[in-house]
Amino acid sequence: SKVKLINNRGWLSTTVYRGWLSTTVYRGWLSITVYRGWLSTTVCRGWLSTTVYRGWLSTTVYRGWLSITVYRGWLSITVYRGWLSTTVCRGWLSTTVYRGWLSTTLYRCWLCITVYRGWLSTTVFRGWLSTTLYRGWLSMTVYRGWLSTTVYRGWLSITVYRGWLNITVYRGWLSTTVYRGWLSTTVYRGWLSTTLYRCWLSITVYRGWLSTTVYRGWLSITIYRGWLSI
Repeated sequence: SKVKLINNRGWLSTTVYRGWLSTTVYRGWLSITVYRGWLSTTVCRGWLSTTVYRGWLSTTVYRGWLSITVYRGWLSITVYRGWLSTTVCRGWLSTTVYRGWLSTTLYRCWLCITVYRGWLSTTVFRGWLSTTLYRGWLSMTVYRGWLSTTVYRGWLSITVYRGWLNITVYRGWLSTTVYRGWLSTTVYRGWLSTTLYRCWLSITVYRGWLSTTVYRGWLSITIYRGWLSI
């Protein structure tokens, strides 16, 4: 069975053929197609296009810009001249906002967040964390009991690794390292340097001047512009 209707200068065209339907209206613009559970709709000078096929949906709106796609639990949304793009797939999420800038990725226990012209970037992956914050400046990494933090235009850097601690402050200057009962401290343009290792001790103070060294019953002391040396 086939039916076809044509009305010109409207413009309308309708076609029906074995459960198959196509309707076209021109200088609207509308086109509808239905075929075996398959639907396609197009509206022009909006701009809208919708396609449905076996649980699959795609919608596009132009001069928005919006595009939505749904496919087997899978969702993708794109908004242009924002810019926003979102993708969701089986517990998997990706979001991008442009000229914000935000990018978010979430996959099972994996998370990545990026904010640009903030600047923030965060990555989490199987107990692994990395965070970067720019025009602070902060950078942080955590990995299996391992922590590294850097703050810039402080300047501060902190690293912790298996009982191991390192702290650096710049334009002070301070550097501290602690490792399994082992301590080293440096302060610059003070000047102080301290080293402590098990029963081993070294202290240096500059533009005082004091230097002390102790090593297994071994002692050396220097004081300058006193002047004392032992």
